[in-house]
This record gives sequence, structure tokens and C-alpha cells, in this order.
Amino acid sequence: MKDYLAESTKGAAVKRVLNEALEILIAVGIPAVAEPIRRRERMAACMMAVAGVTKKWSEAKSAKDGRHLKTREVIRS
Repeated sequence: MKDYLAESTKGAAVKRVLNEALEILIAVGIPAVAEPIRRRERMAACMMAVAGVTKKWSEAKSAKDGRHLKTREVIRS
């Protein structure tokens, strides 16, 4: 896996999950590579918050799990 956050001061475990989120975002066509490192971190963190992921992707929630977020809940995350 490519390290999109090489210059980040985050811990290794956090960087791993953030990089995995960025891989997903890039795979669906979000142009994250051209963004500054801090913006990439925020993009990945927001995606993880919406999915309910904290440490591993097996925690991810979806609409099938009854997870229906309101806009204010997404923004608060």
C-alpha cells in the first residue's frame, strides 16, 4: 500500500487506517493525491467517521446496519 501520509506525525496504526481510507477514496475517483497532507488526513478521518471506523474496517457500519446519519451528525463527527 502506498503511504499517502509519509510526512505525517501520526502514529503507525493511525496512519495505516488513514492510508487505507485514502486508498478507497482514490479508487472511487476522489483526487486526494494532489491535496496537502493535512487535507488528506481530514478527508480520510471524515470518511472513517461517517463509516463508524475507529481502528479497523471490520467495524464499518452501513445503511444495512441501521446506520442512517443526519447531516448534523456527520458534521459533528
